[in-house]
Amino acid sequence: MNNTRKLALCTFFSLAASAACTQVVDEPPTQPEALTERLQEGEDEAPRIEPEKIQHAMRSQFMNPAKQCFQTVLEDDAEAAGKVIMRFVIVDGVAHDIATTSEELDREPFLACLATALGGVGFPSADGEVTVSYPLAFSPD
Repeated sequence: MNNTRKLALCTFFSLAASAACTQVVDEPPTQPEALTERLQEGEDEAPRIEPEKIQHAMRSQFMNPAKQCFQTVLEDDAEAAGKVIMRFVIVDGVAHDIATTSEELDREPFLACLATALGGVGFPSADGEVTVSYPLAFSPD
């Protein structure tokens, strides 16, 4: 399924009596290449969670904390923007082995904040481990 919809979420905050908008755009989670290769080779289907359910959990539980994490970046650099890839494994509805990568926003406190926020998200369970790659785009407006 090719889901190309994007969601832009803004939250308004006040810094020194001025209003600004932080935008986080999420894209549908992707299926890892290794799983795709296994399925093409005819192996049994690996555990799976519908991408829409993962996206719903991220939007409802992760986006506000992610915006708060990004706010700390904007305090140092009002023009900061970039893409972050969140990679994690869902086991029993909880994210494990969380890894965050970004070329444009490679700031350890920010990426650690995102990883901590992701640890608090509850996902649907599957019969086994589900590996997710979840891209996010951050911008100040």
